[in-house]
Amino acid sequence: MMKRQKGMTIIEMLVVFVIIAILLSMVFINYRQIQRRTILDSTAYKLASDIRKQQSASGLDDTDCNDIGYKYSTGIYVNAGDTGYDLFSDCDASNSKDSLEVRKTVDIPNEIAIESVSPAPLNVVFYPPNPSVIVNGDNNATATIVISLKSEPAIKKTIIVNKVGMIEIN
Repeated sequence: MMKRQKGMTIIEMLVVFVIIAILLSMVFINYRQIQRRTILDSTAYKLASDIRKQQSASGLDDTDCNDIGYKYSTGIYVNAGDTGYDLFSDCDASNSKDSLEVRKTVDIPNEIAIESVSPAPLNVVFYPPNPSVIVNGDNNATATIVISLKSEPAIKKTIIVNKVGMIEIN
């Protein structure tokens, strides 16, 4: 009499390995997408934070500017297609970035694109003491910056600076 052995056949083991491989690939694909969205979110919040820092720095003494008695305005310059944005001190009250006034250039991650800005190119200047918001020379305009994933352009974030200085991320 033959004893029947209990266990798994090679076919059954292969089926189990294929199922595990399919599940792991689905998890990995979702992980990469979540990681890219997280990079987009963090870039949007970093940009909004830098705008807020420039807003709060307006009117403070600025060692980059040499004029005595002038309450320095600060701003941010963004242009579509660029790989970053500039934070600047508006030393000459021109309400725009001049090459000598750039304090810092902030690079954005390679996975992110500055898709559009409105108005373009965008100069948002905060003029003390309130601080007032001046967008490309207009104190009643709203600034809009749209960033997106390069790999999936439909996934985007919009940063809006309204005429009273409130910053919104959508």
